Amino acid sequence: MTPEQTKLVRQSFDAIWPVRRKLADQFYRRFFELAPDAQGHSAGLRPKKVENHAHSVALFAMYYNFVRIHKTLRTTPAMAANITKRLWEIGDIVDVLEAWETAQKAA
Repeated sequence: MTPEQTKLVRQSFDAIWPVRRKLADQFYRRFFELAPDAQGHSAGLRPKKVENHAHSVALFAMYYNFVRIHKTLRTTPAMAANITKRLWEIGDIVDVLEAWETAQKAA
């Protein structure tokens, strides 16, 4: 990954981080509108669980766009959009996240 690509990924995380709880609230509000039966199963959903869910969604999005080869594209969406020139591995996502966490602690 080039330094410019790393910068773009970090900027994406930085932009979402301050509003992560609001995004999770909006997600669940809409989800329960579409699937009201699911609301009973999530009665114990607390802010920490919502935050963990938001992290899971972010990891899945990274995997979906950078690691998983799509049948119709025959490549990853990130490669098709020229964000990266190579197929990522899970370790690459971990590296980006660790670098982001280090930058957050330093800020």
